[in-house]
Amino acid sequence: MKTYKLQKDNETVLKGLAGDSIVYAIDFQFKFQSMDRSVVMQFNSSVDGPRREELILLKFDDFGQMRRISASVDHIYHQFFPKGTILNIQHDAYLMTIFLKGVTEQPV
Repeated sequence: MKTYKLQKDNETVLKGLAGDSIVYAIDFQFKFQSMDRSVVMQFNSSVDGPRREELILLKFDDFGQMRRISASVDHIYHQFFPKGTILNIQHDAYLMTIFLKGVTEQPV
């Protein structure tokens, strides 16, 4: 069941990304202030993900307020979605989902 939910979440993320060429995206998933959060970054070319021992600093818009967090990598999923795999998506997509742990808020 959890794998199915992750697949549906990934489809939602990819449908929100614009363009008809290959899409590269990183989806950071974490818990912040007792809520599940997701921050997606889209790239024009492939990118290397962080190593497990690296510290992540992430700045994001939290309902109109800029937040900055630090966290470490818990685990990473790499997925490839060929063109036509997801309904109404007319491009190949590479999605890296990074689950974060040890999230702490930092001053902006």
